[in-house]
Amino acid sequence: MRRIWAGQPVGDGVGPIGPSPARAGGPEILIGGYTPAAVARVGRWGNGFISGGRANLEQVRGLYAIAEQSWKAAGRAGRPRFVACVYYALGDDVQAIAVQNQTQYYSFMGPNVERMAHGFSNNGAAVVQILKGFEDIGADELIFWPAVGNVNQIDRLLEAVAA
Repeated sequence: MRRIWAGQPVGDGVGPIGPSPARAGGPEILIGGYTPAAVARVGRWGNGFISGGRANLEQVRGLYAIAEQSWKAAGRAGRPRFVACVYYALGDDVQAIAVQNQTQYYSFMGPNVERMAHGFSNNGAAVVQILKGFEDIGADELIFWPAVGNVNQIDRLLEAVAA
């Protein structure tokens, strides 16, 4: 893909293909995963690491360390970009819907579905604590995913972080 994004020939007898990417060098590649082997790919292939859907700060801190080690081992300058994603559902009126949504979405996880079904921030104090925690471990970006499809979740999130 990097060869394609650089406008280089794809192979013998096949010239460059596709339009030039909007970003020089191609899109940012964030590597995700929860095993050391997956995260170690950041140094060779990625621009950074993304942790998704969980708010386990100690686990993510360890994964960030593995990503940084692989980055240094690959001889790359600077540091990888760290992005985290967490679910939230704010307000008593949406808690049951959030659990139902998460259970349905993560049903493929078998017995681990319960961990994901209830693994979202459900009040403003928890949102602020997670925001501070990811800031403390060096996250460059934190994405909050609403666990319910109600536009009022955006307003509730803004109220929580503004408090």
